[in-house]
Amino acid sequence: MKWQEVRQQYPETWVIIEALEAYEKKHKWIVNDISVINQYNNVMDAMKHYKSLHKNNPLRDILVANTENQELDISIQHWVCVRGNS
Repeated sequence: MKWQEVRQQYPETWVIIEALEAYEKKHKWIVNDISVINQYNNVMDAMKHYKSLHKNNPLRDILVANTENQELDISIQHWVCVRGNS
């Protein structure tokens, strides 16, 4: 499913989605195929379910998004961790 199809089927709501097909381009995550896991009226309920899903399977590409957004704009941040000696 494409983001525009998700927006049409689930208007003005929060959704938990899984990226089935995606790639990185210019520090953005481009998602070509989406599966909707669930929809919510408020972000707090969506985030609670997202945390549970992510905890049980952290390797799945699961996101929370609001269908009021025209585009699915996902920036990628690469973290560099420096560990000091104690």
